[in-house]
Parts: sequence; structure tokens; C-alpha cells
Amino acid sequence: MSTAEAGTSAQQTPTPADQEEDPWTWTWTRDNLAVVSILIKEKKQLREAVRRYEAAEERMEKYKNGPLARQRLDRLLREVNRDGMQPSHVHELREILDEFPEDEA
Repeated sequence: MSTAEAGTSAQQTPTPADQEEDPWTWTWTRDNLAVVSILIKEKKQLREAVRRYEAAEERMEKYKNGPLARQRLDRLLREVNRDGMQPSHVHELREILDEFPEDEA
């Protein structure tokens, strides 16, 4: 028996002599289960990597928008000093703070 024959015969399950093997059934071997387990773990790791990448991308976007947010904040402060605090200023201030990097907000 060659190694190729041994590999295929190890994956086949014996069937009773009077019963035909259904071509649509597939027997789970330890190797098959190990492969599926590895694929599930890799899928979880990939999802986590994508989540981390998206979070890093969002942080970088905030750092790029930081100077613009500072300019908007300076303009808003001048308006508040001139006109007093208005309800529209509160909404704009929230938007500006969302654009600041987390360590500066």
C-alpha cells in the first residue's frame, strides 16, 4: 500500500456490505476538524485586525483634521466672546471636539 492509498483509505469510513455509500455524505476526520478550527481562529484574528486598522485609520483622520478643528475653535471662541454663548455654539463646539484627537480633546 502506497502512502497515497493509505491517506485516502484513512479518510474513508467503512460501510456495511449491503448499504451503498451516499456520495453526498462526508465524514469528519480529525484532520478536517483541525483545519476548520484553524480557519475559524484565523477568521476571528482577521476581524480583530480589521477592527484595529479601522480604529487606527480613524485616529489618523482626527490628527489630520486637528489643525482645522483648532482654527474652527478659535473662530468660535471669538464669536462667543463677541456675542455671548448661543445654542448654535454648543452644537458647533460638540462637532469641533469630535474632530480633535483623543489626547487633545
